[in-house]
Amino acid sequence: MRAIRFIERYCRHVQGPYAGKLVRLLPWERDTIAHAFGWVHRETGVRRYRIVYTFIPRKNGKSTLAACVMLYLLFADGEKGAQIYSAAADRFQASIVFDIARRMVEQAPELKRRARVMRRVILVPATWSSYQVLSADVYTKHGLNPHGIGFDELHTQPSRDLYDVLHTGSGARLQPLEWIMSTAGFEDDSFWAEFHRHAIQVAEGKVADDRFLPVLYGLARDDDWTDPALWREVNPSLGAGVTEDYLREECEKAVRLPSYQNVFRRLHLNILTKQETKWMDMVAWDDCGRLPLDPAALKGAPCYGGADLGSKLDLTAFALWFPPSPATGGAHALLVWFWMPQDGVQRRVMEDLVPYDLWIEKGLIRTTPGAITDHEIVCNEIAAICQEHRCQEIAIDRWGAIQLFARLEARGLKPIEYGLGIKSMKDPTAEFEALAIARKVAHGGNLVLRWMADNVQVWQDAAGNMKPDKGKSREKIDGIVAGILALGRVLAHAPAGPSIYETQGFELL
Repeated sequence: MRAIRFIERYCRHVQGPYAGKLVRLLPWERDTIAHAFGWVHRETGVRRYRIVYTFIPRKNGKSTLAACVMLYLLFADGEKGAQIYSAAADRFQASIVFDIARRMVEQAPELKRRARVMRRVILVPATWSSYQVLSADVYTKHGLNPHGIGFDELHTQPSRDLYDVLHTGSGARLQPLEWIMSTAGFEDDSFWAEFHRHAIQVAEGKVADDRFLPVLYGLARDDDWTDPALWREVNPSLGAGVTEDYLREECEKAVRLPSYQNVFRRLHLNILTKQETKWMDMVAWDDCGRLPLDPAALKGAPCYGGADLGSKLDLTAFALWFPPSPATGGAHALLVWFWMPQDGVQRRVMEDLVPYDLWIEKGLIRTTPGAITDHEIVCNEIAAICQEHRCQEIAIDRWGAIQLFARLEARGLKPIEYGLGIKSMKDPTAEFEALAIARKVAHGGNLVLRWMADNVQVWQDAAGNMKPDKGKSREKIDGIVAGILALGRVLAHAPAGPSIYETQGFELL
């Protein structure tokens, strides 16, 4: 009750509709604080729990609660020379909880009188205690002696190094407390996944760990993630933080966009997912195939290209993306060409169970003589295609692109090296999907491209950004990758909108 009274007497909200008002702990928050601070050893009076793991979906106030806990450890836990740290995968993330705590102190005269508040540290001279933000540079953290650790979004940690340095550094303290926060990560062999499995085993009584308090709010993979009743079970701050209307909107978006389902399930319901997920809604894709598309009308229309040449034994794809114009009937237009070696087609049909031979007969795939793709022929044909259209530039994978770059440049084209990492691919991948779902990509119902669209699996990072994953996709996706590369150049040349300062004045924060 001492910790609860401290929080509700001195800690105020710093943002949103409750800004400036005293924190009133919700039932789940009060219960967590009561367990974390209420259990002590009978003889010594030392706290039982040293690790509190709050596994809870986004927007349930875990950062505010963590800030309250860090301030209690700093001001009221009776520890001389207490060192309190906020840590995360990067300094920006680690600063979130600290910044909330700093602004809480600035709003509480009783705390502010006892402290020196600076940008990245809060000092309490009377007890020689401090609270500060840590960067993620592990090699500089040896020698720390933490009394309190606020570790945010553990699932984003690339390794266990930073956690281990801080955890082992607290060994000399009488009753240190690690307040670990995380939303769901991926089902893999990461440090977080190992940590989370331990928490589940402790919660289920399969492992005895008296110093570890698991506070777990999440659904199982086979639960009905569209059921609002289950949303309420795993979002204990529903109504006070996240709203049911917001979750409903996000759920509807996830139903419409297959690639967003993992994001919704993982971040808002704490369902562990795989990094790769099916991407395209094929009903929407087929609807796009029925949009009017006249390739002849596109001759002379400005466009951007994307090339995915792959290996000489594999399919090669070249795409042209046409932004909306009178020639496209107001929609975006996507034309794609494919090449493969002529020798061995029947063998590949039998091995891959894919009708390459029928697609070749229909003219959907071009062949080059021999057992390997002749890139000279391909580049000549790409040049001929570009002569028929106003292709501004061609995006190509920067890895292994030296020869292709030189070949295209020698033919008077403008190749642009383009990275296939998440930073370069996330925006055009998301835009491609959004346009397809909105039925705004006329692709002519190309059968090869449809097959590839249905094959695409996307890899997602912790923030939900995505890109096609060739390794996880069950079959070829070269045409889609080429289209995304072309769209990336369209987005790069899209006119920028007006500055926010042209449409509204400055705002004092």
